[in-house]
Amino acid sequence: MNFSQNNQNFQELDKILRQSINDTLQKFLDENLKNHIETSVKEFLNKYVDEQKKIQRLYYTKTNAIIDNTTASQELYHKLEQTLEELDSLKNSVENMLMEQRQKNGELQRKINCWEQSAIDFFRLLERAVDYETDERRLLINRILYGFNDLVNNLGIERIIPQ
Repeated sequence: MNFSQNNQNFQELDKILRQSINDTLQKFLDENLKNHIETSVKEFLNKYVDEQKKIQRLYYTKTNAIIDNTTASQELYHKLEQTLEELDSLKNSVENMLMEQRQKNGELQRKINCWEQSAIDFFRLLERAVDYETDERRLLINRILYGFNDLVNNLGIERIIPQ
């Protein structure tokens, strides 16, 4: 009986040892698996966080570039509006100057036409006076010259009297 009991004891001991080994092995595997999972998760999360930081930096950089470009664009648009206003003002000034110059040209042309007609009239009068030159006619010629002088002065021109 002793042998049977020893055998039974051995079997129980074997069971207990097996159970203990299985439990220890299971704990070891669980711990290693847990550590491995934790390490993998930490690595994955660190990579994910790094990628998110890179994306944030890139987003920040691009956003600043967009803001800078928008500001520059608005400044250029404002300068363009100012330039267009200045050009419009310059155009109006040039148009006014052209209108004034045309008016002056018209006035000068009228004066020239009037001068031409006055000169023709004057020379006709002189031709008549020369045909009838006497002392009395010299007075008449002097009157004509004074009349011519008045015509010339009305045009804003001075008569040159030869010596």
